[in-house]
Amino acid sequence: MPRVCTVCRHEERKQIERSLLAGAPLRTIAARWFVSKTALIRHKDHVSATLEKAAEKQEQARGDRLLNQLLDLQRRTMELLAEAEQDGDRRIRLGAIREARSNLELIGRFLGELSGGEMNVNLVSVSIDEATGRRLAETYLSRHRAGLLEAGKAE
Repeated sequence: MPRVCTVCRHEERKQIERSLLAGAPLRTIAARWFVSKTALIRHKDHVSATLEKAAEKQEQARGDRLLNQLLDLQRRTMELLAEAEQDGDRRIRLGAIREARSNLELIGRFLGELSGGEMNVNLVSVSIDEATGRRLAETYLSRHRAGLLEAGKAE
């Protein structure tokens, strides 16, 4: 039958573990609580496993809280959309639809139902005068006229 860890059954276990987690030298901890340095080394594995499990539980709880907040946000958005539809307010209705879509996308990514594929959209705002616009249109048409005519025939 395997021996029980001497640090695990030590009366001052919590204080020893706090010292280990604080990064105190093993020699100092061993001398203070009358345990061997090798027992502390072995016990660090126990502490690490416990901390890992605790961290997983905390991460799960944090994920659950975030998902609940996202779902609550979606519920409130849908309530606002319903009110806007009753009032006939198109601007608020459109804004609520956009928000609902965004919420659903975020929830889908969070749950792993949507890939995080990035989509880049580059917007350019250019101001040109009428003469420049006409020259650009004429240049485009001269370069692509054959293709445009073929596309028109295909329809």
